Amino acid sequence: MTPIMPNQYKLSFNQKHNAFLQTGAIAFKSHSAVVIECGKTKMLITVNLGAKPGVFSFLPLTVNYHTKSYAIGNIPGGFTRREGKSTDKEILISRIIDRSIRPLFPVNFNFDIQVIVTVLSYDQNLVNTDALAINGVVAALKLAGIPLTSTVGAVRVACVDEQYIINPDYATLKKSSFDLLLTSNETNLMMLECDADNVSENMIMEALIYGQDAIQTIMHDIDNFASSASNHHNLIFSYVSVLDNFEIEAIKYAYDKEITSITNITSGLEEYLNAMVNKIFHERQENIVSDRAQELKNEINTLVYDMARQFMRTRILSGELRLDQRGNRDIRPIEIQLNYLVNAHGSAVFTRGRTQALSVVVIGNKQEAQLIEDMDNDYDDGRDNFIFHYNFPAFCVGEVGANFGPKRREIGHGALAKKGLVRLMPKNTDATIRIVSEILSADGSTSMASVCSAALALVNARVGVKKLVAGIAMGLIQEGKLFCSLTDISHSEDFLGDLDLKMIASYDGITAIQMDTKSPTGIDIRLLRTVMSQGSVAIHEILKKMEIATQGPDALSTNIILSRTIDVPKDKIKFIIGRNGENIKKIVSTTGANINISSDTGTAVITAKSDEQIEQAIELIKLNCEPLKTVKYYIGESYEGLVVKKVAGGVLITFGQGGTGLLPTNDPQFAEGSQVFIEIESINAKDKIRLMLKKGV
Repeated sequence: MTPIMPNQYKLSFNQKHNAFLQTGAIAFKSHSAVVIECGKTKMLITVNLGAKPGVFSFLPLTVNYHTKSYAIGNIPGGFTRREGKSTDKEILISRIIDRSIRPLFPVNFNFDIQVIVTVLSYDQNLVNTDALAINGVVAALKLAGIPLTSTVGAVRVACVDEQYIINPDYATLKKSSFDLLLTSNETNLMMLECDADNVSENMIMEALIYGQDAIQTIMHDIDNFASSASNHHNLIFSYVSVLDNFEIEAIKYAYDKEITSITNITSGLEEYLNAMVNKIFHERQENIVSDRAQELKNEINTLVYDMARQFMRTRILSGELRLDQRGNRDIRPIEIQLNYLVNAHGSAVFTRGRTQALSVVVIGNKQEAQLIEDMDNDYDDGRDNFIFHYNFPAFCVGEVGANFGPKRREIGHGALAKKGLVRLMPKNTDATIRIVSEILSADGSTSMASVCSAALALVNARVGVKKLVAGIAMGLIQEGKLFCSLTDISHSEDFLGDLDLKMIASYDGITAIQMDTKSPTGIDIRLLRTVMSQGSVAIHEILKKMEIATQGPDALSTNIILSRTIDVPKDKIKFIIGRNGENIKKIVSTTGANINISSDTGTAVITAKSDEQIEQAIELIKLNCEPLKTVKYYIGESYEGLVVKKVAGGVLITFGQGGTGLLPTNDPQFAEGSQVFIEIESINAKDKIRLMLKKGV
């Protein structure tokens, strides 16, 4: 591509700041390259397509969002001092962008396409990058000439003092009762992400309408930019089907009865349809040249699934029962078991139909919080003391698969569950809480099962959550003016509808929402409200069952962690810690308690399994509040000591109130952390102590 003169256009982003779109200045060889900036934030968005069409049974779209440490003038941490694998935050924003644009591509789009968003400069005080990135990506896709079904825009909405604010800065967002991100076309929603502090449906609806109104100007600006930029060319996209219309109708006629028989299948629908695809493919592949065989199979696969999808949609819209014989508002049977694991601080198994989640709570001290290294101001001290991990192993769907760490989907589901729970956690706690949700069996709505099991496990662990929350996955089928919303969708219904809505709420209001659509035209806000109202009824029903479970004999775990905070003189902290941490290590080893001392606040947080351990730790802390040199040791005195380090001449042992001596030995039984009875053998002129084993012990 020949470099061209840069084109820059204004993008109305919020009340205080305009964003700017620019193309032609950098990244000349990409199919399209857009720089979007707002304040000090500047991002490069590139779109590139494969050289020729490929053979895919899915939309071959990849979205990668990357941040660079130099964007805030930092050098990366770690041994290599360079950016490594994507952080969770980068993966989550990549997914948000993907979910916003994927429905916009035409059917059978068969070019491999990659979207890369690179954050070159970042304004930490101004605005989050996700909404800005979505708008830049849409502009870059249109600039590349890709025939999207419509233009979309994205905004973030907050509410402070009953006033809605578009794309707020960080200071404003922290005051808001919710954080709502939406993508919309001119009339309908395409994507929604929200975490909230028990807000009402009415407030969410008002925010959506307010945000959608602001998006109209953004879409207009994007269209003007794409049509005016000089390197804009429409992509020539065409697909010649292997099956002609006559063959398609022949397959429909021949296999109509087998499709309608899926009403008798209680499980394994996907396996049944895949077997039908293989059967039809083997019957017809002899008449197809080999280089188009995979295209034929893809078309048959699409046709069979479309037949099943249309049959099920028509059946439900006509008022008949779903495949598992439920009504549209029915929830699958629920079973709850608390205190499932005796060694964990809290645990719960939540089973809904054939979906089952085990959530486990482990409580640690403040030092065990997760270190967060990113550009946002999400954590004031750079630590996250509420950790949620969601695992989706292959066995939960009866498959064989290797475990190479969490995939994007697992990170996304875990983040959603955490959003629904985080505002209910106790404030200013000195503990670190980790929840691990293991999906044991998957048949749809696994992330919402994780929310339910996690909330129950927190109660079981006596964490002190403000209230219970539950989650539900909702679907929607729409044909013209006919529509039907589905409560608690299963896996076989996931591909059936036009909407995937996940709601998390308490009795008092919504704590998190995630919405995606498969419809290229999006979802009307009024229809979304209907689905949400039906979902709220279902959540209240689930909460009642969860409340009953939390009142049973196994509701509270006996394996609990106690915590107490005491004041310590700041000038005595160095004596409590001791030389190389010897004193504090000995207190921890002797009592079994965890101790976290803050020199800034002059406090010590002590966590343990019993009051006796905490009291013992407090006494030892008080004993060590004196300088080491005031303690005098004499030859012949006996102590119980702690091995702290192996050295060339033996092992170093701490004893008494900060005393340290050398025990000459090569015996492997004296490992670090082991207790030993010693006697002072000698003290030289420099007060260095030589030890020996106490006789008779």
